[in-house]
Parts: sequence; structure tokens; C-alpha cells
Amino acid sequence: MKHGEAMADSDNDPLEAPKLEPAAQTVLGRELRHMYHQIVSEPVPDRFVHLLDQLEQAEGRRSGDTDSGSSSQARNTKTDR
Repeated sequence: MKHGEAMADSDNDPLEAPKLEPAAQTVLGRELRHMYHQIVSEPVPDRFVHLLDQLEQAEGRRSGDTDSGSSSQARNTKTDR
């Protein structure tokens, strides 16, 4: 092969996505949705709530807003993990 020539073998196309059988796609999709639902259902840890409150306060000071506690009150009901 000369320098700069493209490979003619289409089986090694790096842009073509690997394929899964439909049954494997179904199982994988079901398991991923189940895992996602579990993670999204977990409460936000208190340490993250505290960091988010600090960020909101800093952004409020920067923009001149002094009432940044309303959205953080909802997060404060979460439990620590």
C-alpha cells in the first residue's frame, strides 16, 4: 500500500457502530432504565445540598439577588447518604 491510500476493506470501518441483536438490546435497555430509575430516586446527599446552597448564595451576591433560599429549602428535606 502506498502512502496516503485508503484501505478498501469495509469490515474495518471505524465509523460503523457495532451491532447488537434485538434481544440483547431489549435486555440491556431494560436494565439501564432500572438502574437509572434507582439512581434518580436517591436523595441528594446533605454535603451536596450545602455546596449547592453556597453556590446559589455566591451567584446571588454576584447578580445582586438576596433571595436565593427559596429553591434550597426544598433540597434541605433530603437525607444524607
